[in-house]
Amino acid sequence: MNDVVITDDLGTYRVGNNNYTPLTYIGPSQLLINGVFDSLITPVISNGRIVYNIENLPANATAQIRYIVRVNEFANGSRGSSITNTATAVCDCICNEPASDCHTLTAETFADVRVIKSICPNPVICGEEVNFIFDIYNYGNLEATDVILIDTFNPPITDIEVRVDGVLIPESDYDYVNGVLTLPSPDSDYSITVPPATFTQNPQTGIITVVPGNVRITVSGRI
Repeated sequence: MNDVVITDDLGTYRVGNNNYTPLTYIGPSQLLINGVFDSLITPVISNGRIVYNIENLPANATAQIRYIVRVNEFANGSRGSSITNTATAVCDCICNEPASDCHTLTAETFADVRVIKSICPNPVICGEEVNFIFDIYNYGNLEATDVILIDTFNPPITDIEVRVDGVLIPESDYDYVNGVLTLPSPDSDYSITVPPATFTQNPQTGIITVVPGNVRITVSGRI
């Protein structure tokens, strides 16, 4: 077959009157013939699609193109969301009937926890109350369960109180030994769960914004 043209839509989907492409081509692309590397092949990138041209494909041969993409700001990472990537091939031959196939990528289910620590007031005044604030964010689409916070205060603070989202936690639910806080303590039934992120698509731009779930832990005491 001569001039085999393969068009890949990179998962392009339509919302209202607009098309959005959730995959960005990175490359490189490899052409394999009968499972054996043949050459690098460069696509033409246009209007959210990549187009390859194979000048000649021998009889009874099988061509495979491998390439690298990344998800971008138009990809929805919420649970159950997916990207359907469709490729269509046509050739300059007698029976020139397009052949197409698709593959669906489903968003992975995961929790992605990050923590930011801050202090108030700053600078700290010796002998006065100080608040250490731990904002725990979850950028994943699954709630983060059984989260444990361990932190070392140097110098150690005294007369501590621990709050989670403003609720005072009993001393029996955390350990504080030699300036090291463990919340919850190993023998406590208390647990910390950080809700999943929310994914919202802007109706004008199509860009999907990730708003992480959040739990705030405040440790108060004196230095």
